[in-house]
Amino acid sequence: MLIDLGDFQYAIEKFNFSLLIADEINKLQTQIVARAGLAQAYLFQNDAVNARANIEAALQYNVPRNNHGVTSLYGIILLRQGEHGNVSEARDAFTRAIAQADELLVQSPEYYSALDTRGLALCGLAICRSRLRSPGRGQRDPGDNEELSRSKRDLQDAIETFRTARKVAPHAGIVKRALRLFDELVKCDEQGILKNMRNAVEGRE
Repeated sequence: MLIDLGDFQYAIEKFNFSLLIADEINKLQTQIVARAGLAQAYLFQNDAVNARANIEAALQYNVPRNNHGVTSLYGIILLRQGEHGNVSEARDAFTRAIAQADELLVQSPEYYSALDTRGLALCGLAICRSRLRSPGRGQRDPGDNEELSRSKRDLQDAIETFRTARKVAPHAGIVKRALRLFDELVKCDEQGILKNMRNAVEGRE
């Protein structure tokens, strides 16, 4: 995959070509993969506007085996746009992605793509919770402690999920794909809550 090689501009050209053909013949699987691929390529080029446009287009399709990845990517892109109003929407996206991944994992517990997506979505959800807590000045909202506890549970759940994923799929190429998206989340992690997570993503703990 060209994204794995880091050739994002060429990947964009190829995905656009695939999409042109897929739209003509109405091939659903290729349409969602191409639009999600475009969203990733633009995201990795720090073009959040085009990334969001393509992932929102991908969300219009319903392919159960792909929905979890598309929804989680949508949450990551929303966070990367850096607008405060996007955080609640990103939280909802990560929550949906976890539910979609869980549905697949009930049927196929070793589906590594769903496991990695679930771990990433839990990390994203924890970031959202940390951002949505009340500012650390003046009187604190009583709900802040509960949100902090939920965030900690999300992170521990993410660690366990990544551990399971690496037992199933420890291969370097698969880990690299997960790390690319994880690194996009790290860019949004203002409070450093993911500092101990990378080893789990890589399977080094």
